[in-house]
Amino acid sequence: GGASFADLAVRLSPSGHCRGLLEPGAQLLPGQVVIVVLEVRNPTEFVRRGNPGNAWRLVLGSGALASPPLPLSEVPPSPLPPAGASAVGRGRRLLAGGLDGDSAGDAKPWSASASVLPSFSGALLQPSSFERSCCGPGPNFWSSRVVQWIRVFFRPTVSVGRGRHILVDAPDGFDFGDSCGVRDLADEYYAFAGEGQVRLRRLRGKVCVGGMYPAIATTYNRAHISVASPWAAAPGAFGSQGPHYGFELRVAHPLAYRPEQQQEWFLWVQDIDDEMLEGFPASGGLLEAEGAEPGAALQDQSWGLYAKAAAELNVQLVSVTPFSVSRVETEAIVYPIVFKRAVSGTSLRVAAPAGFDWGEVAGDNARVARTHPWPGGPPHIAGNVLSWGSLDFLGSTTYGFRQKIRVPDYSPRTSANTFFIEIGYDRDNIDERLAASVIDCPMVASLINCGVQYHTNQASRRNNRIEFSIQTITALHENGGIVIEALGEVGLAAAADVAASFAELPGSAAFPDDLAVRSEPTAGGGLKIELMIRAAPLLPGLYRFMIVADNGAKETWREFSWRFGTYSDVREHPGAVPLDKEMDVESPRLRKKMAQAGFYPMRLDEARALGRDDRPGRLNSLAIRWSCDSEPAGDFDMQAPHGFEFDDACIGDIETARSRVLGPGFETDRDVPSNSTEALEEWPADLAPTECRGEGRRARISIPRGLKAQRTYVLRISVWNPMDTPELNEWTVSYCREASDPIPGFPIWTFQHVQMSLASYARDSRKNGITLRFRPRGAVPSGGALRVEAPPGFRLRRASSTAWPLPLAPASPTCGAWAELRRGLGEEPFGGAAACEVSERGRHFTLKLLGAHSQLAAGELYSLTVLLDFPSPLGFGGDWLLRSFEGAASSPDAGPIDAFDSSIIPGFEVVGDLDAFEVWNVADVGPEPELRPGRLLEVNILLRFKDDIKDGDTIRLHAPRGFDLTALAPAPGECGGFRAMASKLLSGAGPPRCHCSAAPTGDLSPDCALEWRSIAGVLGGGRAHPRLKDIRFKLSVRNPLRMPPLARNFWRVEHLGVAVIATPHARHGGGVPVLPLRATGHVRGWEVNQCSGMQSTTISVKGGLASAGRPFALELSNPCGGLAATDRFRLLAKGGVCTQPASTTVVLASGDHAPFNFPSVPGYSGNIGTSVRWSGLALREPSIYTVCWCGNETEGGCDLDDDFRETAGEIVVRGLTGLYESSVLSPAAGELFVIALEGFGLTELDRIRIVDSAVQCRSSLGANVSVPVLWPPPSCTGHYFETASRAGNNRARPPPGTACAAPCVEEGGRWGPSWCWTEAEGVKDRQWGAPCSACAVDVDAADVAPDGVSSMRYWAGLALLEVGIYRVCWCAGGPGGCYLSGDFDIEAAMIDAWGPQIQEHHCAMDRRCLPVVFGIPPSRAGTALKVFPEGTVCKNSDLAHAVELPGLPNPTAVPAAPNATLFGRFRFRPLRARGGPGKPIGFTDIHLWSGAVRIDLRDASVTSASPGLAEAARGALDGNASTELLDEGLVGFEFELERPVWADGLSFVTGSGEASAVRDPVAFSLEASPVGSRAWLPLVRATALEVPRERGMETEVVRFNGGRTTYTLGVPIGHDVGRYHLCWASRVDGSFAVEAGSLLLTGLTGIQDQWCFAGTSCELGPVAGLGLSPADRVLAVAHFEP
Repeated sequence: GGASFADLAVRLSPSGHCRGLLEPGAQLLPGQVVIVVLEVRNPTEFVRRGNPGNAWRLVLGSGALASPPLPLSEVPPSPLPPAGASAVGRGRRLLAGGLDGDSAGDAKPWSASASVLPSFSGALLQPSSFERSCCGPGPNFWSSRVVQWIRVFFRPTVSVGRGRHILVDAPDGFDFGDSCGVRDLADEYYAFAGEGQVRLRRLRGKVCVGGMYPAIATTYNRAHISVASPWAAAPGAFGSQGPHYGFELRVAHPLAYRPEQQQEWFLWVQDIDDEMLEGFPASGGLLEAEGAEPGAALQDQSWGLYAKAAAELNVQLVSVTPFSVSRVETEAIVYPIVFKRAVSGTSLRVAAPAGFDWGEVAGDNARVARTHPWPGGPPHIAGNVLSWGSLDFLGSTTYGFRQKIRVPDYSPRTSANTFFIEIGYDRDNIDERLAASVIDCPMVASLINCGVQYHTNQASRRNNRIEFSIQTITALHENGGIVIEALGEVGLAAAADVAASFAELPGSAAFPDDLAVRSEPTAGGGLKIELMIRAAPLLPGLYRFMIVADNGAKETWREFSWRFGTYSDVREHPGAVPLDKEMDVESPRLRKKMAQAGFYPMRLDEARALGRDDRPGRLNSLAIRWSCDSEPAGDFDMQAPHGFEFDDACIGDIETARSRVLGPGFETDRDVPSNSTEALEEWPADLAPTECRGEGRRARISIPRGLKAQRTYVLRISVWNPMDTPELNEWTVSYCREASDPIPGFPIWTFQHVQMSLASYARDSRKNGITLRFRPRGAVPSGGALRVEAPPGFRLRRASSTAWPLPLAPASPTCGAWAELRRGLGEEPFGGAAACEVSERGRHFTLKLLGAHSQLAAGELYSLTVLLDFPSPLGFGGDWLLRSFEGAASSPDAGPIDAFDSSIIPGFEVVGDLDAFEVWNVADVGPEPELRPGRLLEVNILLRFKDDIKDGDTIRLHAPRGFDLTALAPAPGECGGFRAMASKLLSGAGPPRCHCSAAPTGDLSPDCALEWRSIAGVLGGGRAHPRLKDIRFKLSVRNPLRMPPLARNFWRVEHLGVAVIATPHARHGGGVPVLPLRATGHVRGWEVNQCSGMQSTTISVKGGLASAGRPFALELSNPCGGLAATDRFRLLAKGGVCTQPASTTVVLASGDHAPFNFPSVPGYSGNIGTSVRWSGLALREPSIYTVCWCGNETEGGCDLDDDFRETAGEIVVRGLTGLYESSVLSPAAGELFVIALEGFGLTELDRIRIVDSAVQCRSSLGANVSVPVLWPPPSCTGHYFETASRAGNNRARPPPGTACAAPCVEEGGRWGPSWCWTEAEGVKDRQWGAPCSACAVDVDAADVAPDGVSSMRYWAGLALLEVGIYRVCWCAGGPGGCYLSGDFDIEAAMIDAWGPQIQEHHCAMDRRCLPVVFGIPPSRAGTALKVFPEGTVCKNSDLAHAVELPGLPNPTAVPAAPNATLFGRFRFRPLRARGGPGKPIGFTDIHLWSGAVRIDLRDASVTSASPGLAEAARGALDGNASTELLDEGLVGFEFELERPVWADGLSFVTGSGEASAVRDPVAFSLEASPVGSRAWLPLVRATALEVPRERGMETEVVRFNGGRTTYTLGVPIGHDVGRYHLCWASRVDGSFAVEAGSLLLTGLTGIQDQWCFAGTSCELGPVAGLGLSPADRVLAVAHFEP
């Protein structure tokens, strides 16, 4: 009440009671609030809040202190609300206490006692940044706000059950955010480093909510983290030191630094009742003490802020090999240290990661080369910390030092693996705390995460899957590799099949394609596996693979280990020195078959009542029954499929009493399944399990001896479900020296292919749109529901607190105007009835399906959009939850067990917003004007950013779906009607670029964006545009033809930073460049197609796509009603005018005109007034068609042309119109080319197949299976021959017996001749499946999506390996997919791949080698041959070594040879006319060309198999273009010249008259006979000649791609005679992937000395060689002669 109580005298009695006496004149008035602050010493033991002895009492009295006071009021203790805690020990400050919130009249105003807590044995809070937020106008802008992930490590001393909480208190000013971000550390911290090594544990089910403590705090400085899994503090359960835990927490730094901040970090643990159990003042938690137990703090204060980050400073370790391996200390180089101005008397501390130990200074060599001498003397060294108390640095001078350091056996796992460098660490003024840096330390070169797991350890088990894992630290190169050796009897019956069954497992880093796998048995029944590296290196990473082998027939009793090692040369093993420290892991032992084990069969309702929950990420309670033939003893070992995880301390979830395992209603006549005759045995209470240790997917349960053999028991245990059903879904149990058969698992109840997108990620957003796309696993029937649960801080919008029916608006069925459900790839309206409701706090949105026809089909794609408000603070949002329900259990209070399908969706980061973002149309008034479809508008845009736009930043503006920004663009890539308003243009950039991409559904609704990329800084200091300065400009925008979906009707602007490499959780390997999002904003688009007659009508095609020649259904919908069953429509070619005569309407595929009185049925709305449908339509020609509508109230009212007045819209009938001019359809074999197809409505779902010319499109003989096609190098591997259908997929071949799901994709090569995909087309991350013989549908391996737009799609980077003529078949992709041969029904083009004829060539050693290769035009310069060893396969030649022989250039290219071959006879064969296959071919003239000179053919003699055709052919050769040659039977003709000529081209002159156009030759072949030969040599096979439409015009010259070419292979010398392999490429720097035959080099096989005696007859020989003959000669010369 404002009164001073300074006159209160306080004395402490000997009994520990504190008494105070008011001095004369002072008094306490009724109703006053008194606050007394006491300094106390806490007890040294743990005292809980409810302990009877832990009671504080207050007594008020009057009278002298010497006499007993008169009791006026005495209030007993009452429960204390969670307000804080204290730590154990002497001299600590009591933090808990204070008053509760009761009123003054409450009978119990005094709060209860605080708990006295035990302390963590060690807790560390280690930053990833020391930099303060500075120095803008406020801390909320990204340019001034520093946000980091702080790393938290601790080891508890109190065991805690499920539902505990962790509190992290930061000093006031630090901000965790309302919805704080919490995540696991990098995976390496949780690594397994071997038996006996400390292993950090994850906290499962973390959810973080920000709070303020105390209540007067100005920021969210308390992180309240709920944790789902329990932990045990017993050291015996997790090694000698007990369990350690760690996680990361996101926090924003304040602007100011106070020294007290280093004393104000705290870490607490609460139980499920919010009682404090354990605590630690983390002011001591920066560095881990050297030599102390892991987690113990080194000093008595935490970390503090610094003025800036020393970003340029680095620490380099010369070696990371452990001292125990190298026996020498390495050096650490700290460099560069540079100050702009001189610094005097500052301090420096360098802390290495825990376990490292600084050695002595390296004498005179301590200074780094090219740096200034170090200004200080020797540092103070304390284990892993070295420091200097006072140093003087010159300005603009580079310093650095080197220091000896001892590397530990492993990188730290209970503290950060980083160097902390602090300059001015002992100063209190922020200006003197100059800089600090946190530098990641490379991993110590010791193997981690090594393991061996048997799918089953049952003896005699066939085809057992054995999985190995190893995480390497050092890169392995040629001849290096991995050796895994069993140090004892391995117990495998078929160990020699390792190489054949080796397969990479999902989640593994990619092994090189040329990895060599071998194995060999070792002494004592062991096994050694070698993985040797060839050309491609093995980069550091976690590798997982499997082999398949038969288990041995006998049990294995002795313990043995597998030893993992990496070596620079595995050929030297076992004598090789390891690159990374080796690691030994325990091996499973083989056991005999268990009597029985499996899940206890229960009804779904019974199982759910006992905690069964098969949804993803949920804790699932499972009942297991088992029995043994032997006496039960040892550990009960349970192994789940991959993805399942047991709690570390899982004992609290185990039940063994039958009534608790099977439920209280358990009856003795129900304890046995119907197919069993064995009763369940009651598990004695005194034999209940004593311990349970969870190790990932494995649980080990300790059970006392005493259970009986040949009795069936039941046990209940809880496990965390994976996010999806495992690939190999089988469980195993091992107990009493027996192992079970694999136990079939259960599917996970989850949605498929869930994706989330938002209109904006800006803080404090209003009416933001979030869209969830998903496929239900199980159908949701009428009466069921969907529910979306938002993380804390987000609020889903609602119009009222009650539900309301979904209006029957077919164009946009919504709940109010803030939620929308759509279906299919085309995002068609859902069409059913529904009701929506939002919970009172706005975190739960529920959509209930109403009506008999409202249901969600299993496997179909849906999108749900809901408007929501974003939280104000910046920060990382938590996870979202999507659930489906089958019925009434979908109320807001429904428990988790009521859900049907469920998916957890990762959250996202909320970023800064704009100061202003406005988009308005100058022609209309109002914030959301009603505008007509297709109208061209002038739009004003205002952007004002809160932060400076920096050098290299990007500004991107996205328009709503269908709004076209390029409608009036003067050139491609420019923006339509763009112009700056006054001087308000972006300072550091010129005009922006605009681009539009077609919607994936082919509905001609583009997605357009405007972009300023890589803006140049013009203002100094790296700034391109100042903050809070307007950017104003105008654009011309065309409205869409139909209203975009709710989720797509937003204008969105993004401020993106300079590209960085994103590797948030990786210590090794590269990442991908991303543009970090700095700020974003959004504005709702205006309404289009509102109720205004037919302008409100939407045209749609059932299924989203219509293809030429295929049936489809046309649907008209109008949310305003007005449609009727008697309505009719007409289709006109685009540009046609409604009301024109019926004769101009288009023709159906059947030959009939478009319908005038075609009956209609109700559309998807079920109400014929709002939607009508016409089915059974099929149009012959692809195009864009205009739909003309006639509203008819009675029959017969739509008979006249003039009745069809209204234009309802347009539809696109998909199909091909021809080849794009850039297509090259006469490529060289192995040469990259492109197929570009033009048409209407082409999409990325379209597919092509390249088949042999003998296969017709649509043919069941294989129109859906391509010939071998190569693709360009995918980014994932860089290997040229990796097929594009596997680009980006490093998954491994599955185990035998994996189920196969359609559609399947057959692919040969890496894993054998025939393996299949298991996921549907369009899924980017496909997985391997079972052998294709088990698949129901065949789909081609070259299943590649095209690039391009709706009018042109192209497949680039194709290459054919084999010479020949091929046919290109096209499939119009869509919901039905492109799987069957009948789907590829359109012939798009013919391809003539030319190249070498395969033949054997002969050359002799010491002679010029001149092989003549047929099929190569001599005019083509640069083609090349390459010689490889015999047995080489050319398509794999990149992996082989070319032959190196003296005198043999390899490869060998040839220049152009214009007169290399003369031809005297020619043979012309027509193949196809423009009118189609089988139609006659006609032309007036045919011309041969030699370069640019036309050859005179007037004297040629002509023959033909067709009577009369020879005479017509003579007329076509005379050059007069007077008569037309007509070849009705496609027979062709031959002609011979008097003098041979060299020719390299051919052209035609088209016929006269319009009717002759269909006879133009578009495909033909020409052959020739060289001089002196009667054989025919192909010169050209044209498959898609572009013939002019004009009559009497000459075509372009078709250059020949045939002939013969002589290659000069030099003069090979030496004795390496034999047969070699020839590979060919169209250019010398190309890939030699084309087979060209063989080369036989003949001669002597080596130097063969001969001996003769002077004066005697001399016989030489025998002489050994290859290709020797009696015509060979020898010559003897003196040795000194040449």
